[in-house]
Amino acid sequence: MKAFNAGPCAPIALLAGITGTKLMVRIDCEVFKANYPVEFSKCFSTCTGSYAPQKEYRIWVPHITEPMSILKPSDNSRACFAALIGNDIELLTKTGETKSRKGLTVYPLGLSPQTTTKTASDCGMEAIINLMPTMIQISGYSQYRDLYTALKNAGYVSGINLQALPYDWRISYKENTLNQIFPRTMKRLWENTGKKVVIVAHSFGNMQTVHNLWKMPQADKDKYIARYIALAPPYLGSSQLVSGLIGYDGRYAFDLVFFDLGITPQTYKDAVADARGMFDLMPKKAVQTNQNSNW
Repeated sequence: MKAFNAGPCAPIALLAGITGTKLMVRIDCEVFKANYPVEFSKCFSTCTGSYAPQKEYRIWVPHITEPMSILKPSDNSRACFAALIGNDIELLTKTGETKSRKGLTVYPLGLSPQTTTKTASDCGMEAIINLMPTMIQISGYSQYRDLYTALKNAGYVSGINLQALPYDWRISYKENTLNQIFPRTMKRLWENTGKKVVIVAHSFGNMQTVHNLWKMPQADKDKYIARYIALAPPYLGSSQLVSGLIGYDGRYAFDLVFFDLGITPQTYKDAVADARGMFDLMPKKAVQTNQNSNW
């Protein structure tokens, strides 16, 4: 670290885009079963004995052997996935609140009770690389893997001078727990290295970044931030997001000859179509709205 701190390189913070962070779900089995017996039956059969569910599962993207896997040609598996990652529809209808169903808590990988260790999450970096739970990664699902490899070869160490910032992409940037983590991370990277931080954000990660930079006092930005690199920032919204909400986004669907794998249009609707993070990316008339505003 002494050599790094004395050299020309800057500490780096990385943020992935929409659906670009792995998510974990923690289950209170008895509470989930009592409140949502139909949804529970799609996933599990009992809360006791050898068939009881684990305390935590990776819900995005689930392992193929798990009951909520989207890589099985099973309606029950897809229904289970939607139940575990989706919002409480009854609560949303009554109050407008977007919360997980009772008995379920969703965390970014690296922030759940079982993934906070260096071994489990590599200080959060594991959350934003290699999304697919398979040995072979499909193009577009490896996220920051290649960049991370290059940075490690250049002397970067996750958690010291390089920090991933996993976040729950289902939640609006205005309400995200990342809002508490972001400023602390910038300060810690500066303290570790004595250098200002370079922020690299992709897609929806830019909405998270801009919101947090906007809230940060100017004195802190001057002290902690070197530069901000925006990769494909959706400042005017995303047409691809709209296609997903109306059932035409095929990035996570695999249409095989005799059956479908992945997220079908119905699963998309049941799982994340009411997630506020998705609506943050709806196309905006920013140019028209702000055409008479000062820069």
